[in-house]
Amino acid sequence: MIGDFEYSIDESTSQSDVRRWSALVSESGCQVEFIPPKSYPIIQSKWRHLDYGNVYINYIRNNCPVTALHIPDVRQVKQNLNFKLVYTDKEATLAHYDRLVTVPAESFVLIDNAHPFEFNIKAQTSIGISLNLNTSWLLGYIPNPKLSVACPFPAASDWGAVLLMALRTIVEQEVLEKKQTLLPRSLVTEQLGSLLSLMFLPKEDSDLNTRHQVSVYSKLNRILHDDYHNPDLNAASVSGKAGISRRHLFNMFSAAGTTFSNALLDIRLANARRMFGDRRYSAFRVCDVAWACGFTDLSHFGRCFKREYGQTPSACKKAFADKYTITCAAPEHHGVSAVKPG
Repeated sequence: MIGDFEYSIDESTSQSDVRRWSALVSESGCQVEFIPPKSYPIIQSKWRHLDYGNVYINYIRNNCPVTALHIPDVRQVKQNLNFKLVYTDKEATLAHYDRLVTVPAESFVLIDNAHPFEFNIKAQTSIGISLNLNTSWLLGYIPNPKLSVACPFPAASDWGAVLLMALRTIVEQEVLEKKQTLLPRSLVTEQLGSLLSLMFLPKEDSDLNTRHQVSVYSKLNRILHDDYHNPDLNAASVSGKAGISRRHLFNMFSAAGTTFSNALLDIRLANARRMFGDRRYSAFRVCDVAWACGFTDLSHFGRCFKREYGQTPSACKKAFADKYTITCAAPEHHGVSAVKPG
């Protein structure tokens, strides 16, 4: 979902409001059901969505139990958003990867959007933060994220606490109405990626070869992220910089479930989309953005971009421009309100 916005429902007892609110939040990619308590059937909830390009941050605060049911969505597959990192401040259960997992309070858990899951929070009040992560971008920091899926990670441990503090700072200090931001969003995204890498880093007693592969693959991806703008970037130059053979390079990307060409293309496309959403580049034409991201064929860029994001580069550029000039229409009932940069 492109752009920043915030919705809230305040002290509503209307069942139609609850259904409308559930449908609205379900647009984030999961079918969400809010269950107001019978003893106090008043629902209050808030959803804030922040678009950081390769990372979509969703903050949801509720005063009732919540169930999120996900069936793989072709739209998310096209957008390459195959992984979701969820933080919950209350205990939850997760049915995922053919197993039932208890997620302790104050924990993170990584979810694979390419597979069904059901996430339940029975507590009367809860606060959750979820990150929808661009898969190609994530592979630059966590080479094999599937190994960590459905394995809860305490937010109070090591780098989990630092990541949680960063996320709380982002969702609490971003001011939608004034279009303020803490730092350039591309820089914030890089910091989040680094924290994810540290949080999911193999332990010291893990296999040395695995840790070495993680290090090499991360180095390869950093080279791609640093040099993607160079139209002459190729496997030979990247492997030379990394100090490995081309064959080793191809094997590393194959082990991660991708290819060198696809990884480079995904990074270039993600950065093009980031530039469309960055007001510093608002004067850039579509062709300027394409060339700045290492593309030499504008038609090829357009085809690849539409295949990846489901819209043409021109439509994406316009959508980002419109988000600063069009006020988001709230649902028709007075109990549900919306805020968007205006």
